Amino acid sequence: MRTTIEIDDDLLKEVMESSHSKTKKGAIVTALTEYLKMKKRKE
Repeated sequence: MRTTIEIDDDLLKEVMESSHSKTKKGAIVTALTEYLKMKKRKE
């Protein structure tokens, strides 16, 4: 699904570095996946 959103450059850069992602898409997919895992653990 193609979506256009505005994300703070510094935040995205930090997520890319912390997730070792080379692409913005990879960083966002990793962040969303990890968020869902965290939410499921809390339930």
